[in-house]
Amino acid sequence: MAAPPRPSAKSFENFDDSAVFERFKRLARSHETQNFVIDFNENQALCAFDLSKDDFESALKNRVAERNDANRQKTTRWINIWCPEKQEGVIKLLADHYGLSPRLALSMQCDPIKPEPVADPLSREGNRVKQAWQNRSWQTYHQSQLHTGLKADSDVESHELPSVEARRSLDLNHYRIVNEIWHFISVDWGHKYTSIGFNQLYETKARVEFESAERQHSRPEGRRIWSWILLCTDGTVISINENPFPYHSKLDKREQHELDSIRYNSLNVLTQLSQATDQERPLNPIMTVQVRAGRKSSMAESRVSDDDSPSLLLYYLFDDWYTSYSLVAKSDHEYRRQLDVIRREMFQSATLDHVHKLHSLGHQLSVLKRMYEGYNLIIQRITNRPHMLNAAPMKLGYSGLSERDANGSRSGTLELEKTQAEGYGVPISSAAALRFERLKDNITLYALSEIGACLDEKNSLMSMNFNLIAIKEESYVERLTRITILLAKFTILFIPVSVMASYFGINFSDAQFTVKEFWASFAVLFFLSFLFLIAFGWLSDTSEGGPIYQSLTRTSINAWRGLTGKPPKKKKRT
Repeated sequence: MAAPPRPSAKSFENFDDSAVFERFKRLARSHETQNFVIDFNENQALCAFDLSKDDFESALKNRVAERNDANRQKTTRWINIWCPEKQEGVIKLLADHYGLSPRLALSMQCDPIKPEPVADPLSREGNRVKQAWQNRSWQTYHQSQLHTGLKADSDVESHELPSVEARRSLDLNHYRIVNEIWHFISVDWGHKYTSIGFNQLYETKARVEFESAERQHSRPEGRRIWSWILLCTDGTVISINENPFPYHSKLDKREQHELDSIRYNSLNVLTQLSQATDQERPLNPIMTVQVRAGRKSSMAESRVSDDDSPSLLLYYLFDDWYTSYSLVAKSDHEYRRQLDVIRREMFQSATLDHVHKLHSLGHQLSVLKRMYEGYNLIIQRITNRPHMLNAAPMKLGYSGLSERDANGSRSGTLELEKTQAEGYGVPISSAAALRFERLKDNITLYALSEIGACLDEKNSLMSMNFNLIAIKEESYVERLTRITILLAKFTILFIPVSVMASYFGINFSDAQFTVKEFWASFAVLFFLSFLFLIAFGWLSDTSEGGPIYQSLTRTSINAWRGLTGKPPKKKKRT
C-alpha cells in the first residue's frame, strides 16, 4: 500500500474537515511519522504533521504573538513527538524556549538502547565453564605469585581492565536506566512548565530483542515505553514518547500491530479533538475524553472551558485506562489465568517447576505493583498542594519570563514547598485535579488491590505446593513402608514352617515321620501363623496401613460391609 500523501509541514490544515481528519489518522498510525502539532479551541482545530526545526521555530514565534495579542482568541496547543532521537534540534529548541533544566533536556536527547546479541543457553553455559576454568587458572597463578613475592604486581594487573558487565553498569543513558528500573518516574518543575515522566507497559506479547531470557522471564510481558508529558504556562502540552522500533526502517504486520496498541490512547485523544467524529458511532464511554471546549457539550458532563483544556489534555494523555484494564484490572487477566493453570497442575502433580513459575510470576507482579505505585506518586506530586486545588483554572496568557529566570528552572521533589513559593511549576485546573484524584482511587482500588490479591494467592500456592510435595513424598515413603511390612509378614509367616521343616529333616534314631504328618504339621503351623498376624495387625491397627493406604484386612472388611449394606468402618485415631 502506498504511503498517504503528506501535507506541507508549514501549513496547518482544518482538523474538523472529514477528509483531512481521515488522512491525518493514517499518518498518525505510520511508523515514519515523527511529530504533529494541533492547535484547538471551541471554534476550530488546526493540525500539521512532520514539522521541521524551522517550522517549530516559526510556530513558537506565532504562539508568543498570539498570547500577547489580546484580540485573538486563545488556543490550546498539543505538540507530540514520537521519535525524539531523530529530532534533537527540535528537542533543544523546545527546551530553550520553555527553559527546561539541562538534565531534563539532555535526557530527552539520549540515544535509544542498541540491540545486543543474546547468547543461547548452551553457549552461555559454555562461557560459564570457560570463565570458571580461567578463574581457576588465575587463582593458581595468583597463589604461585604469592609464594614468589609478586602478589602486589598481580593485584594491579587484575584490576586494570574492568569487565563488560561492570562497564554496562556504569552506563547512565536515560533509556538504559528506565529499562533497568521500570518503576522509574520523573517529576520536574520550572518557571514555565511542569513535567512528568513515567514508564508505560503495553500488552503486546512482545519480547525485547536485546534482553536475555532470564531477565525477560522476571518482567511482565509486553512493550515498555517511556513518556514525558509537559504542561506549559502558555497553554501548550508537549508529549515525548520513546520510539519502540528505533532501528527499524519498516515494520512487519506484527510490529505494526504493536505500534497500534502503543499509540492507541494518543490516537484516541487526537481523534476526539476533531468535530469530524461527532457524526460517527458513539465511542466506548470509558474511552470518551472531554478536552476540547464546546465539543459534545450536550452530554451530561459539565461544559469544558478553554482554560481547562491544557490540564485535561495532560490528564487524558496520562490516564491510559485501556492499557491498565487489559493488564490487571479485568477479572480474567493474564496473571490470574496463569495462577489458575498452575493451581490445576499442582493438584494433578506438584513439582518444583511450579515453584520456579510462581517465583517468576511474583517478580512480574512486583514490577507492576511498583509501576502503579509510581503513578500514584506522580498524582500526589502534581495535585497534593492545597492552594493548587483551590486555585482558579490556569489562564492562557504568555508569562513573559526572561531567559535568566528560565535558566533557573530546577527539579522539585524534596523541596516542593520551597520551589512552589518561588513560582515553580504550572498549576493544573480544578477539573483536572478532580480527575487525577479519581484516577488515583481507581489505581488503588482496581490495579493495586488486584496485584496484591494475586501476590497473596501466589504466596499461598507456593506454600501449598511445598505441602503437596511433602505429602507426595510421604506417600512414597508410606508405600515403601507398606511393601517392607508385607515382605516382613511373609518372612514371619514362613519362619515357623522353616523351623518345622528343619526339625523333620533331622534323622532321629528312635523317631520316624511320615509325609502325612509333615503336611499336617505344616498346615497347622501356617494357619496359626496367619491367625497371629491377623490378630496382631487388628489389635495394633498397623496392618499394612498408614494415613493414606488402608491395610488389606481393613480393605476386606470394608468391602464385606459394603456388600451387606453397612457403611465402612472408620479407623479410630489417637
